[in-house]
Amino acid sequence: MAFEDDGREDEPPSPLLPPDDRLWRHPSERLVTPVAPAGRAVAPPHVYRPVLTAVVTSTLTAVVGVFLVTMLGPGPLRTDHTIVEREARLVPMSTSNGAPDVAGVTEALRASVAQLEVIGSEGVTHGSGVIIRSDGTMLTSHRLVAGARVLRVMLHDGRRVGSRLVGSDEETDIAVFDLEGDGFESAAVGSSTVLKVGQPVITMGTPAMANNGPVVSVGVINALGQTVAAGATRLLDMIQTAAIAPGCTGGAVVDASGSLVGIAVRNIATDAGMVGYATPIDVAELITRQLLADGKVRRVWLGIEGEDMPAAAARNAEVAGGAVVRVVNTGSPAERSGIVPTDMIVALDGRPVTSMAALQVAVRRLEPNDRIQLDVVRDGKRVSVRTTVVARPDTSG
Repeated sequence: MAFEDDGREDEPPSPLLPPDDRLWRHPSERLVTPVAPAGRAVAPPHVYRPVLTAVVTSTLTAVVGVFLVTMLGPGPLRTDHTIVEREARLVPMSTSNGAPDVAGVTEALRASVAQLEVIGSEGVTHGSGVIIRSDGTMLTSHRLVAGARVLRVMLHDGRRVGSRLVGSDEETDIAVFDLEGDGFESAAVGSSTVLKVGQPVITMGTPAMANNGPVVSVGVINALGQTVAAGATRLLDMIQTAAIAPGCTGGAVVDASGSLVGIAVRNIATDAGMVGYATPIDVAELITRQLLADGKVRRVWLGIEGEDMPAAAARNAEVAGGAVVRVVNTGSPAERSGIVPTDMIVALDGRPVTSMAALQVAVRRLEPNDRIQLDVVRDGKRVSVRTTVVARPDTSG
């Protein structure tokens, strides 16, 4: 549905419909740009001076970026679900001493990061969103906007714009919105498949209290492929980095060149202090493409439950790790392929599987009716089985 902000705060907001019911709307339901409520000042606009980019340089940068993603991606596991306009933008790579030019990157991206005010049944919260297409496609955190009745979006220059929820996905903590209008400044989208531990990254958001511009946190990638407990849901394949500043949830995680590599979604307290987690941009792109196409996320089903392969078993099998099958669901692709409990899955389509979470991430990248090969350690011997994955059964209700 369309979210609006027309200053009529005394009228009760309409509740959100389920995502499947609010994918597309008649143009009459789309918002006109609202004004600030009476008596409330709008933050003074910030002047943005776009970085000049030569046409030839932009074209070559985009071509090279696509080539690198193609060459370095995970092959059969497919991460080529690119839906964003990769609008190349020349931004400073580093300062004279080799450190990331944080000020330059921030200036180049500030117009792409929006401020969000979320009004729900439990009150008002604030966060950020990242515009990834010039047509107004914006990503943020599912958790931030879940249960929202009103969403107010303000751009870097103080303008308020209307928005429509395209869809939201709890399992990746990504929500997709369509902003009213066109011609937006969008972030240059990179790839999370080439990230390395220790690589410097910048987390950027626009909190409500930051009247003079965005807030950034500078850190490094502490870990990749992390599993994060989020209530009843487990977030898989997450990027761990510096703690996310208040109000920056849903904001951008970018590399030293200013390319978007993740969406900042939550902080987790650890013995070493607070750390931040981001959904990789390649995962966010996959979700966005599916939500834009038909309003829902298409997930496949292998039909097993299990746990990580014990270290001793991995050593005996001479593999880095694997997933031990404990349950095989009746009528599932796994059952049809001959998979049985105690089997240890160590590879999918020739790519090593080092844990149960790694297997889930690999399966998440598949499409219904994809035919796959699983390498299995059974009774001390390595065997290969083939099966065709299907759409995950609907267990709602």
